[in-house]
Amino acid sequence: MLFRKRSNVGKRGLKKTKRNRIATFRIINVAGEINKVIDVQDTQTNIDVGTFTCLMIVNILGDVNIRLYRMGEFFEDKALPLMIPWRPDIHVDEITDDRAARVLDILWNADPQKIFSAVTHAAIHVHNLDTSIIHGDTTSKSFIGAFENSLDNGLIPWITYGYSKDHRPDLKQLIFGVGSTADGGVPILGEIADGNESDKP
Repeated sequence: MLFRKRSNVGKRGLKKTKRNRIATFRIINVAGEINKVIDVQDTQTNIDVGTFTCLMIVNILGDVNIRLYRMGEFFEDKALPLMIPWRPDIHVDEITDDRAARVLDILWNADPQKIFSAVTHAAIHVHNLDTSIIHGDTTSKSFIGAFENSLDNGLIPWITYGYSKDHRPDLKQLIFGVGSTADGGVPILGEIADGNESDKP
């Protein structure tokens, strides 16, 4: 069973704006927390894994069509020094699909749940969040293409058919679960499950 449906959001609910996103990256030191967990010294690139992950988050939240292979195009008309002020030296030409692929591999090998926990622990500490009440919710994400699920080792979620909250029962999917604090509506728990997983008790 995944998280049950969330109810009310706390009084300190955070506004989802670009300015708050960038402020969150800086205040919590998202890039730094990620780099501490992965412990990878990549001397062949100018953009560290933590910073590139922040760029991917901005891309995903700012582009309806998530296409990491076109990240460079997404940032061509963006003021990068304002979006990642801790690394004003980065140029858009360094944001490539090859680098995105390597970063995703590094994040997976370091354990995404461990990375997420490090960032959320930092958020709890910085904002002094009350975690006594957690609200849960789930959503589905549809995929287009061939997914044969050849890596059936119990560690990788299964992209398959299930109840679609995207209203696309014709597409395979994954289920995403999030647990957020009643105090501020800040996500501190996350889970990805098989596409046919139920969120019912």
